[in-house]
Amino acid sequence: TRTARTESVTQAAASTSPRGEPETIAKDGVPLKLYLCPNGFTDEQVEQAAHCVRALSRLGHECAASIKAEAGIFTNISNPFGSVDASQVVFEDLPEEHPYYDAVRFVYENYLMAPGGENTFGVDEEMTFGEFAGAIYAAIGGSADAQDEAVTVLSGYGILPADKPLDSAMTREEMCVYTVNLLTALGYPVEPQTDINEYADAASVTGDCAPYVAFCLDCGIIFSDNDGNIRPQDIVTRGEGANALYICLSE
Repeated sequence: TRTARTESVTQAAASTSPRGEPETIAKDGVPLKLYLCPNGFTDEQVEQAAHCVRALSRLGHECAASIKAEAGIFTNISNPFGSVDASQVVFEDLPEEHPYYDAVRFVYENYLMAPGGENTFGVDEEMTFGEFAGAIYAAIGGSADAQDEAVTVLSGYGILPADKPLDSAMTREEMCVYTVNLLTALGYPVEPQTDINEYADAASVTGDCAPYVAFCLDCGIIFSDNDGNIRPQDIVTRGEGANALYICLSE
């Protein structure tokens, strides 16, 4: 639940993790940069649509039989990406007052995460490591579905471990580590301010993970509950994962 404290922390995150022009870290001369297409479409998808348009032009004066034979092209022209307006999709488990409403809209409308069901996002369902990897990969120009490739690329930048099973769950503590690794790779300063010892269950944080957890508390990537617990060993939900991605990747 968002408290007044976490609201103020989130508002302060802009100064803790500014969105200016960071000095990116390069691997083999290739810098890691975000690629969030305004309409959620990649260059490859746009080229596919352009190919359909060119094909339709060639068909312009051919007979009805030819048009029928190329029916798939006309389907692609009428809806080149086989999609609906993501901004108009409503999820039954995501009312506007939900604390992760903006985060879920962001990851869905930018094609970083897919819905968990036909009419639901799956806000409270467990998020897998593969889903998290795919979402980050999509933000830098890859495909959210290419989870194996995502881990290979992102582990090369030191963001994710290379040997964690794609279908495994993540703890909140692990998500903090991966999130801070991402921000570091993107060149943003990571300077924890919070003393996690003020939280009731601080002892459950793995020792070397304390700075990661502290920074994520600073930025509103994770929140404490009403009893003052940060629950570092709890499993990450899709809503929590969406929130972490939203804080890291949105302007």
